[in-house]
Amino acid sequence: MNPKIIPALINAVVSFIVIVPLSFVMNKYINHSEDSFSKFFEEKWPILLTFVVIFTIYNIFLKGRRFK
Repeated sequence: MNPKIIPALINAVVSFIVIVPLSFVMNKYINHSEDSFSKFFEEKWPILLTFVVIFTIYNIFLKGRRFK
């Protein structure tokens, strides 16, 4: 089993927990949106989860690897 999997999962969960409220606040004040948090989360969670997964995979597994 790869020892990097547990830190990657913890990193992804923490990142998702941080990015969702931050995105909601930015959407609310920058776009002057009237959406509630539940409606925002319902619409945007797949997009935010995709970003978190991509950057977590890059940060944990691909960063620092030398390609020949």
